[in-house]
Amino acid sequence: MKLREKKDRVKSHHVYFATLKSLPNNINHVVLFSDTCTGQNRNQFVASALLHAAQTLPNISTIDQKFLESGHTHMEVDSMHACIERAKKNVTIHIPDQWNTVIQMARPAKPYDVFPMCHTDIWDFKKVAAQSMRNTKTDVAGCRVNWLKIKWLRYIKGEKDTIFFKYRMPDSAFNQLKIRGSSRRGRQQSTAVQGSSLPMRYCSRLPISEAKKMDLLDLCNLGVIPAQHHHFYKNLPANISVQDRLSEPDVTEDVDTDDE
Repeated sequence: MKLREKKDRVKSHHVYFATLKSLPNNINHVVLFSDTCTGQNRNQFVASALLHAAQTLPNISTIDQKFLESGHTHMEVDSMHACIERAKKNVTIHIPDQWNTVIQMARPAKPYDVFPMCHTDIWDFKKVAAQSMRNTKTDVAGCRVNWLKIKWLRYIKGEKDTIFFKYRMPDSAFNQLKIRGSSRRGRQQSTAVQGSSLPMRYCSRLPISEAKKMDLLDLCNLGVIPAQHHHFYKNLPANISVQDRLSEPDVTEDVDTDDE
């Protein structure tokens, strides 16, 4: 699905935000349970997305993100992948959109919900973080923030420049991280993105390399790809400057250590 999204940390951020936007209006307090994978769930880009959601989505007043213990997680997605792989085993995929049907049919008794997304559905929370997350290292008490040890993050409507966090679930009070920067005159300045506007991550569909497109068109000409799908491949955007590269390894959970 390279036309729709590069494999980077942006993917988890816009999925979080899109899911929160789709919630019914009567839901105002959301609790998210995440594993401790820093690349996907526990970083300043996800934090900027959840903080923005708490401030701009009218029905959301509080968002809690709680982290499961590393090595002790078992979530629905763990079995979902295996279920989809079994459904795909005897199915030939010719174009990416056919994955939607395979996933939907993978569990007939209780079908998975599939939400197709394209480049226009992807927001640039990396840019949002650069604008808003001016301070990610020191809390209001002057202590260094150890993101790898955080077990609970809280975002509250009206607290547009504050992230609340705990290192231990039983702790009675939250620590506070003020993400505001300071001007050269020493005055604090609000860095929150104004209103509900969000910068888009991509202005157009992502191109593949010219060499890859030629290989795909060769498969069309040889009849390997059925004629009814040739239109899709002929209309793929391609650019000579795009380089092919091997798939990146999946990120894994970070093991909590005493090192900051």
